[in-house]
Amino acid sequence: MTNEHLPYKVAAVFPDEVTAAAAVDALDAATLDGVRVLELAPDTSGVDQAVGPAAGGSAATSPALYVSTPVVGSLVVLGYGALIDGAAGTIRGLRLREGLLADVLKDALRAGCYVVLLLAANSEARRRAEAVISATLSDPAIHT
Repeated sequence: MTNEHLPYKVAAVFPDEVTAAAAVDALDAATLDGVRVLELAPDTSGVDQAVGPAAGGSAATSPALYVSTPVVGSLVVLGYGALIDGAAGTIRGLRLREGLLADVLKDALRAGCYVVLLLAANSEARRRAEAVISATLSDPAIHT
């Protein structure tokens, strides 16, 4: 299945390799049909190709961002404080334009964070993937 047939995107940012790997393990255990899982380590290239074009997406397919609590402060330092509206805890389901998602992920990777990117075939597959990724984030949620 190619990325163009997987228009729904969910990204999760983690502070380290261990927590990112645990999320990937949980996704693998869930055996999600219609979902491709990409694990990106710091300094990984290819975010633009994985996320897609800067202009794309309708509101229905806009990417969702999940951020582990230790990473929220890093995003504020990187200049995304207004985007996350001063969140102090875990961020679950923040909807972004695709171009902005690519920027956030590239900056997070440059800052040493790990990213798990999920590409889903349809809204139901995205919903299931979001439920699994949300469960991997252990602290109280801030929904945006």
